[in-house]
Formats: sequence, structure tokens, C-alpha cells
Amino acid sequence: MRAQGQSYAKCAEELGTSKRTLLTWAKDLEVEISNFKAVALEALYEEFFISREARVRILGAQLKSVKQELESRDLEGVATSVLLTSFLRLVEALKAEEIPLEFETPIPEDETETERFKREAGLVTLLP
Repeated sequence: MRAQGQSYAKCAEELGTSKRTLLTWAKDLEVEISNFKAVALEALYEEFFISREARVRILGAQLKSVKQELESRDLEGVATSVLLTSFLRLVEALKAEEIPLEFETPIPEDETETERFKREAGLVTLLP
């Protein structure tokens, strides 16, 4: 419910529990809630074609069309130079969409404050 944006008050009312209990649950389920929010947001991006994947597909299709047209020309006319400029812009746009993949790992329940500091500082990587 929290992952869907509902307030603690509304969640507490619907579940018949206190806000304090919900806050405890939220802390315990922090990674799961974060991942659920990410999945829900991704679905919205896909629905409205604003996801990185959708943009890459659209740019890729345009790049393919421009590339095919360029290959059929002798590159001597002005229109060809416009196509070449479009090709280069599309390549740069595709490069800008490239991102590294990142996955979250659940935090061990017995993690010490020192271990947590190191993990958050990027000094330690958790293994599944």
C-alpha cells in the first residue's frame, strides 16, 4: 500500500493497526517496497512510452531507417548531408540512453553499524 503511495494514516486505517507498527514494517520491508515502487514506475513508463527501452527502440528504428537510406545514396547531395547529420545525432542520442545495470541486494538483519556504513559508502559489496 505504501509502495502505491498511500499515506501511513490510510494504511493504518485499512489494516486496523497503528502507524508505529506500519513504520516498523516499512523499515523491515524497505528493499521490497523500493523494488515494488520501481516495478510500478517502470510499468507507467512502458504504458506511456517514456521508458529508456522504448526510447532506445524508437531511436534505433529511426537510426536503422536513416542508415538504410544513406547506404542507398552516393553522399554527394545536400539531402544526403542532412541524412548523415541525422544519423550522427541518432547515434549520440542512443549513446546517451546507455546506462549501467544496478540491482539491489537485501540487507542482512545482523548487519552492524560499521558494516552498514561501509556498504552505504560503497566500500563493501553484498553477495547474495
